[in-house]
Amino acid sequence: MSEKDWVLGSLPGSVSQNQRARIYYKFYRDINNPETLYGLNFTPIDVPYSKKPGPYNVATGHIAPSIQSEQSQRSLGLNFDFSSGDYISIVTRTLSQKPSDLSNLEYIEIWYKSTGGTGTVNMYLDIGSINEDSDGDGILDTEDSNRNGFLDYDTNRNISEDTGYTFDNPFTTVVGSGPGLSSTTIGDGVLNTEDLNDNGMLDTGEQYIRIPGLTNPIAVDCANTTWQKVRIYINKNNPALYTSSPDAFEDILKKIYAIRLILHNNSATTGTILIDTIRFVTMHWQVDSIDGISDTDTDKVKLTLIDSFNDSEYAQESFARTKSDVYTSLYGDKSKKELSQTMESALNVTYSSITSATIKRKFYKPMDLRFYRNVHCWINIRNYTSGDTLIFRLHSSDNDYLEYSYNPQFMQTWEDIVLSLQCNNTNAQFIKKEGNPDLKRIIAITVSVQNTITSGQFWLDDIYASDPMTLEDTAHWYEGTIKITKPVARTQAGTPVLSDITLSYLKKQHGNNFYTIGQPYNDISEDYNQATVTCQVLPYWHTSLDFIQEESQTDSLNEQVTATRRGITSIKQFHFASTLSPPDTAIPKLDVLYNYENFTNKQAYYQDVNSFDNDTSKITHQATVGMQQSLHDVLGGDLSYRLLLDTSFKEDIFKENSQSVATGLNTQKKQRESCSININYQWTHFFISPNIQLLSEEFTTYSGTVTDINPALSQEIGSGYHIPFLYGDSIRFIERLKKSSLSFGLKNYKLINPSITYEFSYFENQFKDLQPYDTWMTFGFNRTRSTQGFLSSTIAIPINLQIIFPSIKSCSFNYTRASTLNEINVPYEGESINFYEEKFGVSRYLNQCANPIYNIFHYPPWHFFKGRSNYAQGRDFVSHTLSSQPEVNGAPFSDYNNYFRLLDNASFSINWELSPFVLFVNGSIHSVSDRNGVNTASQQVVSYTLVSSLSCDLMKLFSFGFFRPNRPDLPYHSATALLEYQWNRYLRITSNILQDEYTPSIGATFKWDRSSIAAKFGISYRTQKWHEFIPLDNNERSAKDDIYFYNMMVQSPFTNIDKGYTFSTIYETDVPFIYDFFSTWYTLTALPIFRLEYLMTLNRYNYTYYTSPEPYDLYSVSSSLTINVHKNVQGTCIARGILERYRNRETNDINREIISYELGFQFSLLF
Repeated sequence: MSEKDWVLGSLPGSVSQNQRARIYYKFYRDINNPETLYGLNFTPIDVPYSKKPGPYNVATGHIAPSIQSEQSQRSLGLNFDFSSGDYISIVTRTLSQKPSDLSNLEYIEIWYKSTGGTGTVNMYLDIGSINEDSDGDGILDTEDSNRNGFLDYDTNRNISEDTGYTFDNPFTTVVGSGPGLSSTTIGDGVLNTEDLNDNGMLDTGEQYIRIPGLTNPIAVDCANTTWQKVRIYINKNNPALYTSSPDAFEDILKKIYAIRLILHNNSATTGTILIDTIRFVTMHWQVDSIDGISDTDTDKVKLTLIDSFNDSEYAQESFARTKSDVYTSLYGDKSKKELSQTMESALNVTYSSITSATIKRKFYKPMDLRFYRNVHCWINIRNYTSGDTLIFRLHSSDNDYLEYSYNPQFMQTWEDIVLSLQCNNTNAQFIKKEGNPDLKRIIAITVSVQNTITSGQFWLDDIYASDPMTLEDTAHWYEGTIKITKPVARTQAGTPVLSDITLSYLKKQHGNNFYTIGQPYNDISEDYNQATVTCQVLPYWHTSLDFIQEESQTDSLNEQVTATRRGITSIKQFHFASTLSPPDTAIPKLDVLYNYENFTNKQAYYQDVNSFDNDTSKITHQATVGMQQSLHDVLGGDLSYRLLLDTSFKEDIFKENSQSVATGLNTQKKQRESCSININYQWTHFFISPNIQLLSEEFTTYSGTVTDINPALSQEIGSGYHIPFLYGDSIRFIERLKKSSLSFGLKNYKLINPSITYEFSYFENQFKDLQPYDTWMTFGFNRTRSTQGFLSSTIAIPINLQIIFPSIKSCSFNYTRASTLNEINVPYEGESINFYEEKFGVSRYLNQCANPIYNIFHYPPWHFFKGRSNYAQGRDFVSHTLSSQPEVNGAPFSDYNNYFRLLDNASFSINWELSPFVLFVNGSIHSVSDRNGVNTASQQVVSYTLVSSLSCDLMKLFSFGFFRPNRPDLPYHSATALLEYQWNRYLRITSNILQDEYTPSIGATFKWDRSSIAAKFGISYRTQKWHEFIPLDNNERSAKDDIYFYNMMVQSPFTNIDKGYTFSTIYETDVPFIYDFFSTWYTLTALPIFRLEYLMTLNRYNYTYYTSPEPYDLYSVSSSLTINVHKNVQGTCIARGILERYRNRETNDINREIISYELGFQFSLLF
């Protein structure tokens, strides 16, 4: 228990603040080395209450020093003084980010002791939701002054939040501060706050459970200085013992936000209570029933987790000690000393005043016991009455199980109860097989005591399976190919007919117990057959046929395979493909495809005594026709086009039979069609390219009695397959897409060839019927759907400056504007209405967005970058466009919501070669405004980017030494220097944050013959600060910006500075001596290549995943050796070592260090 996890807490509801007593802090540490904690023999420093209150830590505990040294134990010290009040309250800061679920709580175990004194003190715990206003002042006290969720610390700006917060009722102190005895004890290093549930508010309501009970505290005798253990069992049948809200008892246990510890004076004045552990024990085992009915009365049946450290009786007779041979066979070899220092636990079960009781353990996931012969249960009967019988059950469900009985024979000794999975009698008698137990899915084990008349006790330890069976199975793979190169016939002109015929057959088969590399064990048998025929009907006409038959079998509940492959599955497929490519360009190229699939699946299984038989049948037909052609000299230009039509028809039949459920039958037919047209028309100085794509999928038939098959449809429909894109009123859409683009521009002009591209896309899915009680049906709307709309325009202006400046290799300007609209639950009239006449369909989107996106004359590229001197027009457009829910007759559709984004991007780039230098520069301005819901303010970020690089060919700059000219008779040399600089500026307009990133780097690469070395060094400098894009002053701020101002998370000045450094170097060379070594008996195909790389990163801040990342250092050394044994065989040896250091952002101290290494070998075989 750490002192940092506890702060002063609120007093119980009826207790006033003037009844609070003091709790003092004692410093059991070295001032110069506060990380070291000392024990009770150390003389602590008494810290004044006004500077820091208790509790505190001291190195001591209840475990014997022979098992665990006292120095390594830690207890929580409560040094109380009741001279000025009768109550002391401390509370946990935060248990976890989410409330803890203690609904399976069995008992609480507390180890405590007094250090001396007189009188008694009452102690109890409150768990649940605790009043957060600890000092009763109505203010949320916290160290987090800027409410950013972090404990800020920056020595450069003289900022530190680790100073605690003032607590002044009734006595003044500072919660969360350090003792202040040296420069290293100013704070405690954690964020302290009254906000116990971390929701940013001061919650004063309480709803808690009191332990041991409302009227039954733990009485601590201050005169008793020995360690005391108390176990408090929770009687869930009588919640009124623990809370004044018994109806909420279970809900409180499911959401434990905090633990409050209360000391209430009885007859003591001063003293110290040490608490070693507070354990909330939730066990796998639960009491299932008592005397045949569901009951958890802890007065009749108690479950306790005992161990060899904390229970003296069990320590002497523990399973690990008395059955050390079995224990080590299960958990590995250990010496006697290691066994004595190992905490080994068991379940202690005690019962009294009952005739029968059952305890149950549910497994985390089902256990597969099919391939074992026995299950062992180790039990130690401590006390029993003659006639007591133990009943063991292995459950695959509550009503499907194997049952065994055992009559105890001995006491005070461990017995191995053997449960035969082959239904044989061992020392436990097999009784019966109830229902249909599934040994592959054993989900629970129960142990029952029956025929008892008084009381008893037993210990339950390890349960495990033994005597595994040997599994054998086979796999087969046959494959053959016949090629016939001679044509079957020839025409009179000598043209071959049916030539290049290839016949192939493939068969793969394996049993359900076969597995190997690449074939993991998934308990399924498979039989796969494939026959293929390909041929050239004519030299320009290719055809192929495929027939595939696949059968598999596994049990119907096998979760190791996909749901469609469970049970008995059969798949038959037929594929036909034919391509006609005439040599005459006046005849278009034609592609014809046809695919057929027949899928059947049968599943039979038992569940809760009921048998289920499900049959699924799916038949799919798919036909595709494609045509493409290129024509020359059409109206003075070249025309190329491509047409594609794809249609599919699918029929699904699902039949469900059950003993207790009426037979269900579901039939549905679907049709899917897709069509695309791509045209490209090129003149000498102009081009135009329109493209259209249409897609839809719809139900044509739906009927059945299995209601959960398709929740999107509320009623049956019936129609047939139809001509693509000609819909009847009775179909129901599944998804629909309309997409088009138009590109046009100039070409082949010397200086400038501008072009423009317009794009449009509107996709609809998640169609769903409205219910008869929905009021919108009275307005003519029958369904809802989700939509994704997209509009964009792009201008590209390449400028050929080479005709003026030959050294400028490329220069271009590009501009893009785009909008994205994602909607959910859009009201839809139904399939009978025209697509463009829908009230809340595509027309609504185009009417409001098409003109701003496409009309660059009325909305020039700079339009949305203007406004109120802070780029306002972009965010205003997003905030006020499509920003409300659809309405009819003043009634809004409340389930509707949308996401809307506007993007503007302009960039300029130039590539300039001035031998021996090459200069590249790219600059851009980018604006993104988006809104995450209707009636919400938009967010806006504007960014400027400059990327530049200057490379220099050093071989052209110098001519001495290494830089001498290259000649055929000399080894090749090259040398390049590279200077890079990148600047990014992010203007987070709606957050009033300005961020700059500067990243300069310099590098060089030298190559000689077949060796090279490269090095690069870079600096990253990042600043983030407050900047008033939207003024704080009401008089300066436009009323239109009020909505953005009031939605800002941070409204106070700040500055953050991050600096990082990177360095890397790579060396690569041939290794002739290895080549020569192999040459004595084998000649390698190439010289081996050795590569050595070093990478160093200092103070890297990864903002990709974190908003306030910790600095990170990386040192990496890696090497590899690649040997080409053969032209198709290559192997690589790899070695890598990495040192990683994670630093504290505030102190720059190393808080985590990781050293890792890797040794590996890669092997590549090409065939």
